[in-house]
Amino acid sequence: MNQRRDYLRCYRKGRRRHGTFAIFYSHANDDAGLRVGITASRKVGKAVIRNRLKRWVREIVRRFPERTAMASVDVVVHLTPRAREASFEAFRADLFGQLERFAGNRR
Repeated sequence: MNQRRDYLRCYRKGRRRHGTFAIFYSHANDDAGLRVGITASRKVGKAVIRNRLKRWVREIVRRFPERTAMASVDVVVHLTPRAREASFEAFRADLFGQLERFAGNRR
């Protein structure tokens, strides 16, 4: 996802789920497969911390085993300030759990 309208569609028309370290917005798309966008405000931390967390999200999504079999869906991962205190393993477990819920909602 790289256009503002895609993010706004997820925010306005999509479903919202709260995780431990992020809020997840999802909406069906017309393309094939999973598209992920990441947002992090300055409340999360300085640029170094925000960028590290975004790298973590990209890597976790890349390693998600069911990624290629998922329905066409846009997911916006909005990081919360609580994420800066997370270890990679706890962050991965939370994100995997949410992605599994999205994978289970195939339509």
